[in-house]
Amino acid sequence: DVMLPSKEEIKWMMTNYAAIERTEEGLLIAKCWFEKFLWPISFWDINVNNFTNKEYEKINMLTAGWLIVTSALQRTESRGGHFRTDHPHKDDRLWLKNQILLSKYDTGLKNDSEVMEIEFT
Repeated sequence: DVMLPSKEEIKWMMTNYAAIERTEEGLLIAKCWFEKFLWPISFWDINVNNFTNKEYEKINMLTAGWLIVTSALQRTESRGGHFRTDHPHKDDRLWLKNQILLSKYDTGLKNDSEVMEIEFT
């Protein structure tokens, strides 16, 4: 059996730690919270055919939340609609033409994520 939080708990975490105003501390809290649910899931050991639609929805919400907070931690500036109170200014030198891409190896979430910054010309 997979232990998953409620949709309301996921929404609360995103609203309180990854909303419009963000800090490194809050993003780290959210990242660790998401990982405690995602890292134990090994899709090799679980029969995903037994998941309900609600469980799939929660896993997708957890994955999307983790991707958002992990990417937000990498961006050390404020740009657009999201404001890092610990990095209140734009940094065009580092970020104007860069995009953050996250990739995962295997089929489940593991600690071996690769973060790449891609520069556009």
